[in-house]
Amino acid sequence: SLETVEAESPVGGRSLDILATDTSTGRAVIIENQLEYSDTDHLGRLLIYAAGKDADAVVWIVRDFEDEHWQVLQWLNQRTGTDTRFFGVAVEAWRIAGSPPAPYFRVVVAPNDWRKRNVNNRGAVEPTERRRKNHDFRVGLEARLALEPDLPYEPGRGNPPWLAIGGNDGLYYSVDFDSRIRISFQMDGERSGNSLEWCQSAFDRLEQDSDAIESALGELRWIRQWGKKRGSYITSYYPEKFFDLPEEAWPKVYDWAIERYRLFRQVFEPYRKELGAAAPPC
Repeated sequence: SLETVEAESPVGGRSLDILATDTSTGRAVIIENQLEYSDTDHLGRLLIYAAGKDADAVVWIVRDFEDEHWQVLQWLNQRTGTDTRFFGVAVEAWRIAGSPPAPYFRVVVAPNDWRKRNVNNRGAVEPTERRRKNHDFRVGLEARLALEPDLPYEPGRGNPPWLAIGGNDGLYYSVDFDSRIRISFQMDGERSGNSLEWCQSAFDRLEQDSDAIESALGELRWIRQWGKKRGSYITSYYPEKFFDLPEEAWPKVYDWAIERYRLFRQVFEPYRKELGAAAPPC
């Protein structure tokens, strides 16, 4: 049970959405609300608020989590002390049989106390079921890719839960399979030596044709990552979450990834040649 202490609680020059206390322990709980997809700016604020309020529980509520922010919360739960807990919560609107819409809070990230004890008491993280499944999924996906001679693929690029599957000039395709499964077309200045400005202009060029691209590929997420050396990406999500799938369903996901990769190449290869040829040196 939580008791509100202060809304818009000041921390430096910013305001924390909700400062609360756990009524059973008296410990501080901070809650940050963001009715959009998670972003790095709010992640930074969350850590500033946690330090400023000496919080024992940190709750971040968003529309849904980008994979990299989900991974940061997981990492914080693994590396911080057992009295510090990070929660990632997605807010959804549910309607049942014509009822008015009602909020539903879906817990996406929660602490694992047993895992914390293993980290803090033994000084090392044991291999987890998550890591095993990521590894096994990747092995199966690479085996399927090897059976597709018409699809360029370079083994071994990227580490689970991520696999680069085509292109090496800063414009390439990838499959991610952590909390969510997705295939992406990426603009990466870090690998190619292209400038961040070029990555941004490449994204702008593709966005000009977004209607035609989505007409061919269906609905996509356009992730513009300003200020990041790794550039931006355009991605398509598998409808089910990775860890909601039994392993016997993986072949179906491999088929989806192969087909999406083939379609992505049909659409993006002309752009890849155009943009690659125009890439200035860093």
